[in-house]
Amino acid sequence: MLWRWLLFARGDFLSRDIDIRKFHESGVKRSVGGEFAPKPPKRKLYTWLFFVFIFIVIGAYIAGYIYTHMTGDGVELMRVEMGYAVPQAAFDGVIVRDEVVYSGILLPAFDEHQRVRGGQMLASGVYAQSAGTVSGLTDGFEGLLSPQGITAVTRDIIADVQNAEFTQGIRVVTSNDWYIAAYMPADYARNLRAGLTMTIFVHISDEDDKLPLAVMVERLQQRVDDYFIVFTTNAEMLRFIDERGIVFSISQNPVEGYKIPRTALVERSVFPVPREFVTDRYLGTNTVEIGDGRRVPVGGWFDGDYFLILADGGYLRANDVILVTIDESDETLVQIESKTYTLDRIEVVTGVFQVNMGFTTFRTVVLPENYSRDDEYIVLNPAENPFLRLFDWIAKDARNVDNRLLLN
Repeated sequence: MLWRWLLFARGDFLSRDIDIRKFHESGVKRSVGGEFAPKPPKRKLYTWLFFVFIFIVIGAYIAGYIYTHMTGDGVELMRVEMGYAVPQAAFDGVIVRDEVVYSGILLPAFDEHQRVRGGQMLASGVYAQSAGTVSGLTDGFEGLLSPQGITAVTRDIIADVQNAEFTQGIRVVTSNDWYIAAYMPADYARNLRAGLTMTIFVHISDEDDKLPLAVMVERLQQRVDDYFIVFTTNAEMLRFIDERGIVFSISQNPVEGYKIPRTALVERSVFPVPREFVTDRYLGTNTVEIGDGRRVPVGGWFDGDYFLILADGGYLRANDVILVTIDESDETLVQIESKTYTLDRIEVVTGVFQVNMGFTTFRTVVLPENYSRDDEYIVLNPAENPFLRLFDWIAKDARNVDNRLLLN
């Protein structure tokens, strides 16, 4: 709209200038006495001044946007805002169906996944016992897995079938209804019930997209630490007839919180140190003693009974020894105590880069239990993330932040 108005204004000024020039070039007299009337002031100067003003306004807006949305080293920023997300979690499952395995090699006359009749010859001297869909591959799990014994499916079986290998053989799937058995935590199972119709999203190998699949909850059974669930469907059977293991996702109810892109997350290594070894009484910052009375500043933060020292950069390395000596001038203590601690344990924490007044600081975040690396956005619980506040500036893509410029 702004540009259309500018073009209209420019066209109006130009048309008025053209009319004035035509009037004077025609030689028409405008006053009594035969003298030409004085020419009105040209408006071309005002036109250009108007455009200069508009360009200044637009430039100031762009400069302000860059100043507030980019750091000095070109890192794009974003505000922490409230938002909603529908979290998804992926689960491993196993496909179970009614199928019969025959010995021999399938006759070459058969097309892939062809329907066969009962009594039809499948190989030399081998005949189908019943009608179904034929496949020339078997995986060895046909005798172990059946709809009648589906409750015997364990986590170990599901893990084994994910890498199942098919070999040549004869297999006839005799039913259009097939099943998916899996285990899932209570957070996802509590909203499900037997007979519920829903959509799951099947992960396709070598493809980014997920195939939506309409299923019905056939069975939901609570086990020791989780739930055993069985879905049934008759859709897309041919697509998965030569598959045994399956990976699928289901969605939870929408959640509200700090909505940030997955690209804003970054992992950093830390040394967990008992908080008594870190003090801010020297140099005006957090320091640790490394021997001979020498102290070095450390970047990090307190977390319960520990201080998490950033391991990437700084003065300390793995297996360094730090000390703590209780000041003898403290009258509340009976004796002087000295301890040592070895930095032999490294942990990895997840966080974001917070930017305030041009300074970049790493802030830890607590991810939701159902966090998936496939999600484009993550919703953080504000109560679990006190280091972040609404409308804070953070780096939109943590990969673009130069660690050398961090204020730890």
